[in-house]
Amino acid sequence: MAPKRSVRRRKPSPRAETPLNGQNGEPPTDSRRQGPTLPAELLRNIVEEVALSHWDSNARRRDLHNLLFVSRDFKNEAERLLFRDIRVISGKPAVKQISSALALHARARLVHFLRIDEYADLPGRRGRSFDHHFFSMPLHRMDCLRSLSIAQGMPWMPTNKLFGFLANAIPENTLIEFRTSTGLYEDASPFLSRQNMIKDIRVSFIGTSLTEALCLGMYCFSSDDASQFVQERPVSVLRLASLYGLPTYWNSFQTRLQVLDLSRSIYVYLHVSLWERIQLLRKSTDNESSDFPTALSVEGFVEALGALRDLAFLETLTVDNFGLSWPDAPHLPRIINAPQLKRIFVTQKSSSTLLTNSSITMKVGFVGNRIELEISVTSRCEMCIRRPMLSWLFLEVLNGNKGPVFIEVAGFVRTDEILNVQRPTLPPELLRLIVEEVASSHWDSNARRRELYNLLFVSRTFRDEAERLLFRNIQLTSETPVLSQFSNALKDRTRLVHSLRVDGYADLPGRRGRSSNSHLLSMPLHRMDCLRSLSINLAATWIPATQLFGFLKDVIQENTLVEFRASAEMDEDAFSFLNRQKMITHLQVPGFPPGLHHALLQSPPLLPRLQHLILFRFTNSESSSQFLSERPISILQLGTFHGLPGAWSSCAARLQVLDVSKFSFHIEAMSTGLIRDVVSTAINLRFFACFSLFCLNTEHAKFVQLVNTLGNLHGLALLETLTVKIGAPFIPPLDVLDFPGLINAPKLKRIFVTQNVIDGDETAVSRHELCYTEDGRWVCQVQQQDRDQWFSAQISRC
Repeated sequence: MAPKRSVRRRKPSPRAETPLNGQNGEPPTDSRRQGPTLPAELLRNIVEEVALSHWDSNARRRDLHNLLFVSRDFKNEAERLLFRDIRVISGKPAVKQISSALALHARARLVHFLRIDEYADLPGRRGRSFDHHFFSMPLHRMDCLRSLSIAQGMPWMPTNKLFGFLANAIPENTLIEFRTSTGLYEDASPFLSRQNMIKDIRVSFIGTSLTEALCLGMYCFSSDDASQFVQERPVSVLRLASLYGLPTYWNSFQTRLQVLDLSRSIYVYLHVSLWERIQLLRKSTDNESSDFPTALSVEGFVEALGALRDLAFLETLTVDNFGLSWPDAPHLPRIINAPQLKRIFVTQKSSSTLLTNSSITMKVGFVGNRIELEISVTSRCEMCIRRPMLSWLFLEVLNGNKGPVFIEVAGFVRTDEILNVQRPTLPPELLRLIVEEVASSHWDSNARRRELYNLLFVSRTFRDEAERLLFRNIQLTSETPVLSQFSNALKDRTRLVHSLRVDGYADLPGRRGRSSNSHLLSMPLHRMDCLRSLSINLAATWIPATQLFGFLKDVIQENTLVEFRASAEMDEDAFSFLNRQKMITHLQVPGFPPGLHHALLQSPPLLPRLQHLILFRFTNSESSSQFLSERPISILQLGTFHGLPGAWSSCAARLQVLDVSKFSFHIEAMSTGLIRDVVSTAINLRFFACFSLFCLNTEHAKFVQLVNTLGNLHGLALLETLTVKIGAPFIPPLDVLDFPGLINAPKLKRIFVTQNVIDGDETAVSRHELCYTEDGRWVCQVQQQDRDQWFSAQISRC
């Protein structure tokens, strides 16, 4: 047999344990068995709300990238939005990297929008491989691709080669929107014939036909073929960069239009929605070929606006004067005077603002009988990006048609963005439930802290809620960073702390070079107004109990604590501190020293609301018995049962929970006597963590007699939950299904059985939970939690 290899235990990293912890006493479960998460529909809405909270694409991608590291569920939804819109430009990563990212986990099916802008210089660089070529992108696997835009790029690629590649790569009848900076000639026919679902197309010139079109956007309208194309298809949205040739073909399709965009023409910048009929604006100049807006006079501009009064269904109008001196914005509604006009978006650029590279943007709206005006100033370079207000207007119009709408997100201009107002996010109540659900989905404290830490970088609203949970429960251990750094982090967050737990922290101040800021007594407890639970266990052994409790009495506000745990010995200073905390319902202390003055325990103001008491040792005295009888204690956990039966008769009848699992018996008579004392006094007991039964010999008969003493528990008429631990490493384990028949308590519903069994050369522990079903039978299942964790969870449900 080969000798066992000795493996040196790896020292944990100081950063492995952060000072932020979850609930005290939480059960660490298997990381592969996570709790229930948010519903898929709600999770999708959350991620979409995070994405929509930023109209800036860089900020949106940054938030979605942070969501990738929150949890697996958030990662799936964030990837769905990150890969839904892909834009390739010369300043972005190489196509090879994008293609590699799309190849993982079938992400190509997540792509809905693909935009290629100014990508001509990449393939021409020396040393570029074919993997960086546009043709290497996996378009053939983008089954959900709905919008394709190839604009201002790739002049090195012939149109016949481009459309030939698209015809072979893109699946049939998938595109709904197609945009290109080139014209559509005969070489595009094979590609277009395979895309019969296209409803929105934007090209510089069209010389072929499509089978169906709903929305047509062109930069030039100049040919007879294009006129016939518009006449024969249900075009309701028309965007034109030039008015040349438009009057010739206008009458054939003008009544069908709902949206007309002439904002890029050189005469009048106009957007009209929901028209029953559309009339061209009259022009006050005879020079139609003029390329300068200054050819329009102020009178002609006002006359052109006044002509809009005949549009009976005009609701939305955008106007850009580009250098003209025009009337004040509040006068525009009276000049136009259209009966259904609701919104006017105005961009004014005078000669002075052009010189300062700034622009004044105004929005005029009707509120009742009043006209409201909103004004903001943006730089000229920002206006070049934000100026397509039309996409925002198109979205409002097309949503009314309930058809598929694919609008260029980069062209959105929102009112709240123009006015520099942050868009409202999720309601605070829903946001709080979301973050708490993310935190509760992991019992492992490290995994929960990691997810909450990642939420800090998602958005400001998520950050506030994540900080609330991160700082709500704090744990200090020997590996915690120095307290000076931690105290600085708590500077403005002390009111978020609800629970403070100090475990194994005695060695930090003893290290050479530690400053006083690393001292436990330097923590800002005096500013923790919401502190409800304080636990100081196995720590601060170098701090005298008098100094510790004196410090706590001075810094912790009166009547704030609900739970207090301490491993330090109780003295007069400790009782003086407890006298100031009359709201405590949960107390854990080592015990009451025998030499303590009886008046301290018999003081009526001491812990008048105490319900849960944990003692590691009990002193049988008149003062201890009076202390138990005068407090409403219903949960009692003891480290020893010695001396208690003679002192607890006054409080035993009130007990609903009793935990005496910390000690054990191996003699039948002692076990029988103790169980009978419990049955005769604790008549209302519902939860009982029984003591352990140990048998270190191999006599099976004596072991069976020892286990049979549990049959005396049948006298507990209200008993619902029971834990039993049996240690007999040299005797085969018992059948756990025999325990319900042995105990036979009338209302018993759950039994947790722990047995020490032989597994090869080692002693292992088997844990089983027995549950009584509605059909009258007992079901057994293996448990991963230990006995204390399981029993604590059962108590919390009562």
